Amino acid sequence: MKEFVGKVSVVTGATSGIGAATAKKFAELGADVALVGRNYERGSALEEELKPFGVRVKFFKCDVSDVQQAEETADAIAEKLSVLI
Repeated sequence: MKEFVGKVSVVTGATSGIGAATAKKFAELGADVALVGRNYERGSALEEELKPFGVRVKFFKCDVSDVQQAEETADAIAEKLSVLI
């Protein structure tokens, strides 16, 4: 069941563990996924892994504990995935 088609999920900590598993589940359920994390290599690899689900997926390198980075990333997500934040 693709209950999240037309929705965008933003997953922080997406480069490992619970965050990566959450991002995969959202993609399986049809959501477009904004992957947010600090590790570029793992984020890029996960982005490629999720593309076969047929959803829009984009990795954003960001340390969410840095307010300026978090704000800039939120703006970039809104622009790239066409969402209102």
